Amino acid sequence: MKAIHNYYGSDEINLVRKEQFTSNDGYYSTILHELSHWSGHPTRLNRFHDNEWLETRNKKYAFEELVAEISSAYLCRFFDIDKPIKHSAAYVKSWLTELENDTYFVYRAFAKAEQAFKYLLKTAYDNGFSAIPGATEKVA
Repeated sequence: MKAIHNYYGSDEINLVRKEQFTSNDGYYSTILHELSHWSGHPTRLNRFHDNEWLETRNKKYAFEELVAEISSAYLCRFFDIDKPIKHSAAYVKSWLTELENDTYFVYRAFAKAEQAFKYLLKTAYDNGFSAIPGATEKVA
């Protein structure tokens, strides 16, 4: 494991050293994946408590991983970061299997991923990170 968002404790993202990644794109795509998890915290989008409709802990975890992976794919595309599609597709497929390939989960995950994407861009813009493409546009 190269990174983790510690939701149940310090609300921090822990990441191994950049040198341990095989590419800059891999490093930054991992950060964006973990930031996508970070956006779900109760003080932000409150996504972790908004998934009570899922019956099991495994499904809740799978759903959150699916949201983070889709959101990070949006962010990678936005920032022109090359996210290895084969790895991402396999990762998404593994979580879809856990969610029993139910299209309802997929639609909800895409909606939550879009919220995370917009939240992270708005947060970056609001905190003066104007080096991002499209930062002058209002992100709702």
